[in-house]
Amino acid sequence: MSYDCFNLDELAEQLGRDRREIEKLANRGRLPGRKVGGEWQFHQAEITHWLEREMREFTDRELAHVEQRQCSD
Repeated sequence: MSYDCFNLDELAEQLGRDRREIEKLANRGRLPGRKVGGEWQFHQAEITHWLEREMREFTDRELAHVEQRQCSD
């Protein structure tokens, strides 16, 4: 995994969310990302900014998972 970018599977794991949910959010333009060669690519800085805005909607479990992943990377 690149330190600057995530693919769809990596981002889903990082956020503790289902891959299909992440893809749906990206396809609808609700998650910052872009398709490169037909594959989703998400830049870490954009995802961090998105998380700062969206975290208030996360459950306690989702927040704990994100925090755990951030500490282990």
